[in-house]
Amino acid sequence: MKTRILTIILSLLLIVPIITTTSFAEKVSGTCGENLTWEYDTETKTLTVSGEGDMEDFFLVLYENSGGYGNFAGWKDYRGEIEKLVVEEGVTSIGDNSFSNCVKLTEVSLPQTLTRIGRNAFNDCALLESIDLPDGLTEIGLSAFGNCTSLKEITIPGGVEELPMSAFGGCASLETLNISEGVKSFGRTAFGRCTSLKSVDFPESFEEIGMEAFGWCTALETVNLPDKAVTVHPTAFTETPLYDNMGEGINYIGKVAFRYIEGEPESNIAVPEGTRAIADYCFSECGNIKSVTVPSSVEYLGPYAFDKCPALESINVDDGNENYVSVDGIAYTKDMKTLVRFPQGRKANSLDLPDSIEILGASCLKDSAIKFVRIGDGLQLIKADATAGCDYVLLYCDCRYPAYTLKGDKFKVEINTEPTIIKYDDQGNVTSKTYTQQIMYYYSDIPTVGEDDWDRYGDLIVRTLWNYPCHFNDCQGKKWFSKAAAYCGYLGYMSGFEKLIFSPDTELTRAQMVQILAKVAGADLDTYEPSGGFADVAEDAWYANAVEWAVQNGITSGTGEGKFSPEDPVSREQLAVFLKAMAVMLGYDTSDQADIEGYSDKGDISEWAVDAIRWAVGKGLITGTSETTVSPKLTATRAQTAVIIMMFNR
Repeated sequence: MKTRILTIILSLLLIVPIITTTSFAEKVSGTCGENLTWEYDTETKTLTVSGEGDMEDFFLVLYENSGGYGNFAGWKDYRGEIEKLVVEEGVTSIGDNSFSNCVKLTEVSLPQTLTRIGRNAFNDCALLESIDLPDGLTEIGLSAFGNCTSLKEITIPGGVEELPMSAFGGCASLETLNISEGVKSFGRTAFGRCTSLKSVDFPESFEEIGMEAFGWCTALETVNLPDKAVTVHPTAFTETPLYDNMGEGINYIGKVAFRYIEGEPESNIAVPEGTRAIADYCFSECGNIKSVTVPSSVEYLGPYAFDKCPALESINVDDGNENYVSVDGIAYTKDMKTLVRFPQGRKANSLDLPDSIEILGASCLKDSAIKFVRIGDGLQLIKADATAGCDYVLLYCDCRYPAYTLKGDKFKVEINTEPTIIKYDDQGNVTSKTYTQQIMYYYSDIPTVGEDDWDRYGDLIVRTLWNYPCHFNDCQGKKWFSKAAAYCGYLGYMSGFEKLIFSPDTELTRAQMVQILAKVAGADLDTYEPSGGFADVAEDAWYANAVEWAVQNGITSGTGEGKFSPEDPVSREQLAVFLKAMAVMLGYDTSDQADIEGYSDKGDISEWAVDAIRWAVGKGLITGTSETTVSPKLTATRAQTAVIIMMFNR
């Protein structure tokens, strides 16, 4: 009996070490995406991600032990242990912050299905020496490989067109950088402080090197750019031998004029033929330069290239080259023969620009005390941030309507008695649409409102103008038509009368209506010569071209018996027919048909107008004048028409 008990005890003692040993060889697992799982082997120190689709984005490791709410990686407790990462085929993205601070990670295997590596994904993986990025990769996030201080070589796949800020910043051991064809730009400090990097060759696809992209790369001596215009930020190579060893005069990286270092006083600079680009700030703060000659070979002239050059009087460029319409910090003519800088300091608060000035460049009023600027007839474009850094600037010209002002760097309309940049002809039509150019340029980065732009930005224009105050004196306050009057006035569809009178209750004539509709459609009326088809429309009448436009585009066929009846008032049913015909012309959906059986006066609707009324009511363009009446024969007022036009464009 004793012998048997002793045998059992010895057997148990033998089992104990086995149990203890296997407890340290456990595997832990979880999910990390809708169709992804992860498993960590504590014995081999290997983390494996399997499945198909995208990985979740996670919070920074910084907050993992804070006790706060957040989505943290399931393997967070093993970050300091993981030595090997295997991401299997089928996985398409690595989430933000997923493997950051895995300080012992030395080996990473990525699948060919991977297209995205999120921000900070491998940040501070200090022992990672190499990683093969898959060919199908299209996105590398901010600081994705930041401070991977052991990484020695990297190849950027061609699908990654833009490399963001600090993507490989602080990779102090990086010696070899391979950039595949297809890559276009590097963001700020993308390779900053890569102190072992000696040379970089850029592919033909490359277009832009950002601020400090290679800053503090203290071994970098050679950069080979493609044979084309490349944008190079002036600080792209700060604190590198390439930057520090440049001589006086114009310095080049490839065929890019990179910066000018002042030496002996020089008043006239001639950029050599063959130069493809002049980099941002290239001639900045060259106080003695009076003129610069730019050869026809230059394809790109960077922002602020002539910033703070107080003596500069002209920039001589090739007359046929249209690349030089983006000089920031200056007001200028397109040919750059006339340049204007706004005085800085507090010596003056107003300035008259020459009538020849066509463009106000970005930040041209920066650090200036100017508050009032008279602009001339030649002004065509105001860059979006022309007044960046200014609290208030008023732009005006010599006519009598309310002024456009700019507050900060956003366009804004204010009510005051100063002149405006809107201009009218003898018939009350807007002849200058600079205000439209401003608004479009600010909100969409295009300088003019073309026919194609309305399809793309029309709704944005409506929303932009919706909250602008009305500049017509008889539309002030919160009247039901005030916003519509402002909208139609600012876009030039409906101009006012003397002393800013909109006359909201005035009936519209048929002549006025086709003129308005032609403007809404963006028609070039100069191309519609009157054909004399109507006995009551003289060929020299101010509305003759608009009538011709309306006939040729199926908007109207007249009132019968060879007449157009230009002075007759427009009825609500006629307006509905006009608008539906124009909607068809513009390719809009006109299938909406409202039920009008509830209107007691539906029998008053002309047979030819029933479908148009049903459509207009269905679209909300025309509403009943009461709960039971639609009043088809009632004439349309200017206020009603303005509201309908605004709704039509929305």
